[in-house]
Amino acid sequence: MNVKYSPYLPENDEEREFLALYRTKNYPRPSVTADVAAIRIGESWNGRTGAEVLLIRRGQFPYRNCWALPGGFFQNGETIEECALRELREETNLEVHSLRQIACFSRPDRDPRGWIISNAFLAVLHSDAAPNANVQAGDDAADARWFQAEFHPEGETPELRLTCGPICISQKFRVSSTFTSPAWLHPVTADSAASPIPERLAFDHAEILGNAFRILAQTNPDLK
Repeated sequence: MNVKYSPYLPENDEEREFLALYRTKNYPRPSVTADVAAIRIGESWNGRTGAEVLLIRRGQFPYRNCWALPGGFFQNGETIEECALRELREETNLEVHSLRQIACFSRPDRDPRGWIISNAFLAVLHSDAAPNANVQAGDDAADARWFQAEFHPEGETPELRLTCGPICISQKFRVSSTFTSPAWLHPVTADSAASPIPERLAFDHAEILGNAFRILAQTNPDLK
């Protein structure tokens, strides 16, 4: 639901003149996207195993045929949260009603199309409340599937492992601390050798997912 706010009223004639002459085209601006890490947890969830994550197979360049989080570009007239919910629904037919922001991902080289930043969100579903949560690929997605997830945060190289039938995607991370993201996980290697065909996550979605599971495990390890 769109929330309406009262319009901003300029303070005086000088400010009205400033706003009338201001041109956004004079300033470089990134494109904005929203991505959703939809994670379904069951009764066996222990912070490491017993969870599933929803991925789509991209139907278009870049990263065509690679797996990715549901998401897409922000549209005029919507909030970034509304964008996340809309893209999740359009690409997977999944409806959720609660989101938690993971972070804003803005590394300059994160997207080969140009300057594009992503606001990543975590959506948690419980198996007892959504036993089926059937998904269907739509819009730009060529496929949509639930992947079994194993998250192992221990040691110097935490690992996230995703499997769906013969498909296996494994991502290891290094732990680093910054001003904004203490103990943040950064990908270091990807190993898809166990899969009969090369499989990988698009863009920086491995980083988004690794930190989504880290947040989920640390916030409430049981979640039962």
